[in-house]
Amino acid sequence: MNAAIIVTSMRIPTQRVSDYLRWNAEQIRDAGAILFVVCDQETATIGSDISPDDLAIRWLVYPEVLKLFSITRTGNYGIRRAVEEGYAPIMKSDIDVCFLGDLPELLRVDNCRASVPKYGDCASYDARLEPRRVMPDGQGTVCLTAYNWRKVQGYDERFEGWGGDDNELCKRLQELGIAIDDSRSVAHIEHPTPGGVDWHSDGFNRKNWARNRTLTVRSPGSQPLWGIPLSE
Repeated sequence: MNAAIIVTSMRIPTQRVSDYLRWNAEQIRDAGAILFVVCDQETATIGSDISPDDLAIRWLVYPEVLKLFSITRTGNYGIRRAVEEGYAPIMKSDIDVCFLGDLPELLRVDNCRASVPKYGDCASYDARLEPRRVMPDGQGTVCLTAYNWRKVQGYDERFEGWGGDDNELCKRLQELGIAIDDSRSVAHIEHPTPGGVDWHSDGFNRKNWARNRTLTVRSPGSQPLWGIPLSE
């Protein structure tokens, strides 16, 4: 399998990166996938010290300094790099999740079907099999063929911060006639947030989240430069 998995690690504690690798390295390795980590220069420098020696991993330094973090722009950058380098399938995932033994199955997609597993919200890694709830809008992990990433043109880069971007993408997938398989769960592992704000509340990202929810589904072809930083 020539699969790629994309995660974004910018402006977050490096411990989150090392946790992600500890949780998922074995499954990524067993699936024969390469991991692309879109990050800033500092994280890339630290990354060489925490990367498992036998894991195929690429640290992609995002070529712009972002005044406001954007999970859509940074995620698209990694996805587009993987598409252009010939990887397929390609999964974009969150860095606070743990795959529950079914990663090879999640990567089995075709041009008619996407894999968008539901999230089980867990208090800790040790409790990953005991979710407190299954998050109804947990769509932060999306796997498509390279063909379909090109067709859908990635995430909508009008979204700022995070929140709502994955739902909008899934609506466009359905409008394009791509079936969504969301039957399996990925464990979302709880973690501290800036200022101790509840991660699940609108308060964490209030202004961005409120604005993001007003955006309508964009039309095909309206984002021809998805994944290309504005400075290029």
